Amino acid sequence: MEQKEKKVKFSRIVRVLLIPLLAFMLWYVFLPAINLHSFEFWIYLIINLLFAVVILLTFDKKYYKLFVVPGILFILLIVLKLSSTVIFHSTRYANLINKENSSFEEDIKEASFEQVPTVDRDTAQRLGSRKMGEMLDLVSQYNVSDAYTQINYKDKPVRVTPLEYYGFLKWVGNKNEGIPNYIIVDMIDGKVELKKLKNNIKYSKSDKFSRNIYRHLRLKYPKDMFFEINFEIDEEGVPYWVAPVYHNTIGWFGGFDVKEVILTNATNGETKKYNIKDVPKWVDRIYDANEIIRQLNWNGGLQSGFFNSIFAQKGVLQTTEGYNYLAIDDDVYLYTGMTSVGADESNVGCVLVNMRTKDAKFYKMSSAEEFSAMESAEGAVQEK
Repeated sequence: MEQKEKKVKFSRIVRVLLIPLLAFMLWYVFLPAINLHSFEFWIYLIINLLFAVVILLTFDKKYYKLFVVPGILFILLIVLKLSSTVIFHSTRYANLINKENSSFEEDIKEASFEQVPTVDRDTAQRLGSRKMGEMLDLVSQYNVSDAYTQINYKDKPVRVTPLEYYGFLKWVGNKNEGIPNYIIVDMIDGKVELKKLKNNIKYSKSDKFSRNIYRHLRLKYPKDMFFEINFEIDEEGVPYWVAPVYHNTIGWFGGFDVKEVILTNATNGETKKYNIKDVPKWVDRIYDANEIIRQLNWNGGLQSGFFNSIFAQKGVLQTTEGYNYLAIDDDVYLYTGMTSVGADESNVGCVLVNMRTKDAKFYKMSSAEEFSAMESAEGAVQEK
């Protein structure tokens, strides 16, 4: 009888210990920010509370009443999420980015033919893969990452991307050495350089466990919210990971915008957090392009309120399909057209947004929408 009681007691202890064990495992795998303004953290918290109640039910059925706790949290989550939406804060969403009217002729200097980038992202990827295929000693151990971040390096527009481990077993075999190279593609002449590092990359997206760059940053900054992390190099060619830190500005979950930036040396894992205004000048990509496009659409569509953007649509503008980058005065700018809501396939102007400062300028000019112009150009030379 005593032996049976000991087994029961041991079984209960094991089940209780499963609660923090699962909580840690879920956090380690999914890496939610421990922040009440993070939607993912609320989901993580609710899942853990549900699991804890299920474990307690194995002790006594009376604990079923505790299901009310995650239930209340879930309802509160929905309320907070809905209260942060565009319908209740249209003006604030519209002002997340502000476009300054400007003159294209005054701002944009005419570039010589030798300075015009001719290599787009797809071409850069093909060139990088071709260069990698020439390196027989590397191709069996590493892949080329599809990052291809556009930056300005030594006053030239280039795309940079690191190598990555070719699967888990290759990481096990090469983790002590690290990643020895990254690729630079010159966007003007298409020249590809496989840059050999003095100190190899030891922290990357393809690394595992604590050397995975997301996990490395989460362990150092458990409360900060960061999403996409960019690969860049400084003017000396040292590789870094650039992690924008977000905070919400509208309601409880809405209006996320960058407030700080964490720079991580990819070779040794050293990190430093900067305020936006203090970020080193060599950093070109702080803001996420998709987030900028979303904010431009809010700015163009919500100036006269949410319901006008849905029904009357007076003065409603939206970005055209797709975007590109321009290198101007050692900064990288996002370019996209702006068009009225409708099917007229014409632009009313274009926008340039500095990807380091988020300064946006609007140039009013009438033109064909980009893809319509491309189709016209293709039709004009169809016989060729």
